[in-house]
Amino acid sequence: MSDQRRRNSFSGLPAGTLPTLPARTGPPPAVQPKQTDGSFTSNERFLPALAPAPSPSAQLGVAAATAGSIASTNDMLQALKQKAIDRSREQYRLGRSKSVPKSAGSSRGDSGRIRQGRPQLPLRKAERIDNEELNRNLAAKLQPLESVANSILSAVEERKGGGGSPLAKATCKDFVVGRASCSASSVVSLYPDRLEYKFSHSTQGRVDMVMYIKDMLAPELDRKALVLKFRIGKPLRHFIDAYDCTDPQHILSLSFHNKVEATQFQELLISSCKVPLQLVGEQ
Repeated sequence: MSDQRRRNSFSGLPAGTLPTLPARTGPPPAVQPKQTDGSFTSNERFLPALAPAPSPSAQLGVAAATAGSIASTNDMLQALKQKAIDRSREQYRLGRSKSVPKSAGSSRGDSGRIRQGRPQLPLRKAERIDNEELNRNLAAKLQPLESVANSILSAVEERKGGGGSPLAKATCKDFVVGRASCSASSVVSLYPDRLEYKFSHSTQGRVDMVMYIKDMLAPELDRKALVLKFRIGKPLRHFIDAYDCTDPQHILSLSFHNKVEATQFQELLISSCKVPLQLVGEQ
């Protein structure tokens, strides 16, 4: 009934206008003090009891204790893990050792592999050395060295050109070495074991030619043309491309200027040098 009357009293106000309440003329109501006898109001009965906030030092202590607990737990887990790994390795090693039989003279290393022991070498008795047999073996081994040394010495002597005085000298021209030729004149010196002369070449320059009597093959003297021809049975130090010792058409030759010198060389080659000189052409 009262609500109906209140709505009726407000119905005469314009739309959007709130009614104004009458101002309070008396003093404000007094706040009732909180009960301390253990009884609660209907609202306070269901509120939880809040603990006072801890101090900063207490918070630091709690954090340190928590970190220490976590670290100790981590160490314990690592120790348990390592212990489990060691136990697994030990079980694997024991199982492998049982599956592989041991053999005599063998040892096992840390890796589990079997190492065979080295067999003992038989003891040899001291043998008496035969000096004569030792000398024969040594001489047989040194013989090739002696031949090599002799060949080296002979090559050195050939390079030096020997020594001594020449038996005769003659002025010659038109020198030929295989496919190479030289028209310039040069003095030819005859020694008991060799011929020496100069050979002028367009590319190799002036070459000292030393032709040993022992290396000459098929020496021949043409008394009409005054030409001395011969072959060398081994490769030359110079003119490797021009002279082929295996080709019978490749020869070495020289021409004398006059008949007197040619005749002198002919006699000395036959008598003193013991050269099987073949004479051709009419004198």
